[in-house]
Amino acid sequence: MVTVVQNYLRDIVSEAESGDGEKCLPRKAIRFLKVTEDLEKGGEVAHSDVVKAELQARDRQRQLQEAQPRLSQRAAQSGGADFPGLQR
Repeated sequence: MVTVVQNYLRDIVSEAESGDGEKCLPRKAIRFLKVTEDLEKGGEVAHSDVVKAELQARDRQRQLQEAQPRLSQRAAQSGGADFPGLQR
């Protein structure tokens, strides 16, 4: 389980390092939520799918917040050169 979490956090950090990754994960989750809500309105998906999308969006935001201190620490250690999209 620890390896899975470490790999997932590494992926989050990798996304953030790519420049716009800080906003990318939450944006994708919010987009997915909006699409799911629209599909629910059209009767194509169940409300439980919307609830799941809401939970995923919140989870992505929380994961980003948890990864942020690690990103800041790594940016400080490297002088920020490796993190062009990271705002200090």
